[in-house]
Amino acid sequence: EHGVDAADVNMHSPQDCLDTLRHHMAGATESQELAIALAMLVELLRSVEEQGRDLADVLPSLVMRFGIARDTFLELAKLRTARGLSQRILEACDLAEAPVPAIHAVTSPRTLAKRDPWVNMLRATTQCFAAILGGAEAITCLPYDSVPGPASELGRRVARNTQLILDEECHLGDVADAGGGAYALENYTRLLAEQAWEGFQEIEKLGGYSAVTASGWLADWLQQSHGERRERIRKRKMPIT
Repeated sequence: EHGVDAADVNMHSPQDCLDTLRHHMAGATESQELAIALAMLVELLRSVEEQGRDLADVLPSLVMRFGIARDTFLELAKLRTARGLSQRILEACDLAEAPVPAIHAVTSPRTLAKRDPWVNMLRATTQCFAAILGGAEAITCLPYDSVPGPASELGRRVARNTQLILDEECHLGDVADAGGGAYALENYTRLLAEQAWEGFQEIEKLGGYSAVTASGWLADWLQQSHGERRERIRKRKMPIT
């Protein structure tokens, strides 16, 4: 009924959720998030197959979770890309008819500001807008005052109503793939797909998701992106609103 705090976004168990939100919070770029999600998906499919289970029985319950940041059109394209690349993975596994994992979008905790928190309402609105038009099946809108938290009753109410107004009054969910055919969005999607696929291939060369996590390579990869992002914000080359 209400919006939730950042600590409460875990709507699915680890068994059925390919969660890139923690990587998003660690500084992952959009293409890195997609690459990691693909690596997690492939590793899960391999594990299921090794256990002798039917892949077709597992896929309908799978969910991919992504953080949605400030760049509306890039984030919209990210969700479109996630679907396309997931479908490509399934086709390679002879599962072309199987459903791609559903998408759970979370308004990005890393974009919430402590100073002047009211502006966080604008950020959440544009992020929900991107998530809806990107085709997310589930959206968690974080309250504007959840940093440092806990969120107030007003914050929870606004978070809930942001989604309701965009859906029921703006009717954003009435059109399937609203960005389809738009040159900028199609170009974003293509570029993200190319970059994400390269990142995914690199992870696979190094042994897969678990291997790069255990070796520390993934943390170093994300730390580099995090540092670059902080530097761009510090020099005001990257806006936060």
